[in-house]
Amino acid sequence: MGYIEGGTVYINTDQISAFTTDQMQAFTSDQISAFTTSQIPKLTSDQISSFTTSQIVALTDSQVGALKPTQVAAIETADIVVLSSAQVNALSSAQVGAMTTMQVAALSTAAVNALEPSKLSTLSTAQVGALKAAQVNALSIAQVVAMTNMQVASLSTAAVNALEPSKLSALSSAQVGALTTMQVASLLTENIKGLSAAQVNALSVSQIGAMTTMQVAAFGTAQVNALSAAQVNALSAEKVAALSTAAIAALSTTQIGAISSHQIKALTTTQIAALETQDLAVFGTAQVNALTTGQIKALQTDQIQALSTAQISKLGTDQLQAIETSNVALLTSTQLNALTTAQLAGLTNAQVGGLSTSQLNALSTAQLVGLTTSQVVGLTTSQVAALTTSQVVGLTTSQVVGLTTSQVAALTTSQVVGLTTSQVVGLTTSQVVGLTTSQVVGLTTSQVAALTTTQLKALTTSQVVGLTTSQVVGLTTSQLKALTTSQVAALTTTQLKALTTAQLAILTSTNPPTSTNPPTSTNPPTIKKT
Repeated sequence: MGYIEGGTVYINTDQISAFTTDQMQAFTSDQISAFTTSQIPKLTSDQISSFTTSQIVALTDSQVGALKPTQVAAIETADIVVLSSAQVNALSSAQVGAMTTMQVAALSTAAVNALEPSKLSTLSTAQVGALKAAQVNALSIAQVVAMTNMQVASLSTAAVNALEPSKLSALSSAQVGALTTMQVASLLTENIKGLSAAQVNALSVSQIGAMTTMQVAAFGTAQVNALSAAQVNALSAEKVAALSTAAIAALSTTQIGAISSHQIKALTTTQIAALETQDLAVFGTAQVNALTTGQIKALQTDQIQALSTAQISKLGTDQLQAIETSNVALLTSTQLNALTTAQLAGLTNAQVGGLSTSQLNALSTAQLVGLTTSQVVGLTTSQVAALTTSQVVGLTTSQVVGLTTSQVAALTTSQVVGLTTSQVVGLTTSQVVGLTTSQVVGLTTSQVAALTTTQLKALTTSQVVGLTTSQVVGLTTSQLKALTTSQVAALTTTQLKALTTAQLAILTSTNPPTSTNPPTSTNPPTIKKT
């Protein structure tokens, strides 16, 4: 039978397990610390469980290291709390793995910090899940890095948030990718800001989708730029709208191309204005069509000019009308040519009126024909005068009739000469009267001959006097008969001399000299020389 004398325990290893729990509790701290490392493993689980707090404290590091895993599991939770850093550090991986979740949760922060990274990595997911926020916060960067992906995923949301930004940023891409959606959604904005570009890129589409609007708003430019196209597409419309203007500007063309129509609509006007021209240039048809009128209105001049012809051609009437008049005036000729006749007809009168002469010249005949009467009337005299002859000739009769007298007067000689007979015939009497002398003189004989009798009657005496001899000779019988007495009286001798005998006869019969006596001669009336 063994015995104890002084501080020495004289008990053989087989006898030690015979002590009752009461006897065990009677041992002093010195006596407990006197047990050999060979005797310690012989203690039963009940004996270990009966240890008082002071006895646990008295265990040497070697004694702790000699405990069997089952003995470690038998230590009461209240006693686990008092384990020193040195004692915990003395535990083997097997001993640590034998601890219950309650024991793990009872470890002091110092004790947790004392665990070697290699031992920490042996903890089960249940044990890791039992760690409290304070314990996780006590972990060193080396310990955090040593955790397995499964261990990281088993941390409570409170524990994850307990990690300081420096520790969270130390997680590998694989560890970050192992975080659950609940863990990701629970991250504080400070922690979100601490994530590296590589870590952000490691997040799955599900993780990105689980993030809150505030978390997404906390993203820096480097983090946003690190997002894959799939990750960008996974953001909800509200989250996209939460991105800062700097973050929006940081998006690559590949990322921009991945933004859905729904996301486009959610962008604020400030965000739209922050888009770089090369980003806007990659917008697809669906994305362009998704732009609201408010967003279109917010586009800067360089952004408008960056739109491709394909993009321009897909804009709706409301979208086109939303473009500032000043920006419409800066559209390139190529962009204008891309507009369909329906789109061009949808522009406001102010937008059309703001087009430069070079822009108007760039329009095709088909596009000009597509302009509404009100749009044509809205053209300035300078714009009308700048139209090419082919463009003027291409105008419909209704468009020509819609021209104001000022616009008609602004037509150049070449434009007037280019008018078709149908267009000439379509002129109103007011328009005819509005023609300048030089314009009248510029009319071809066929154009003059095409004038209706009503139009001809509307000519002023000044216009009649301005007719060339060729134009006068080209007058038809019905036109000559339609001339008023004042118009005939205005004819110059040069014009009269150019008339044929038949034409003079018509004038004489239609406009006889005013006298109380019948004419005694068949000679034409005396006309004032000019």
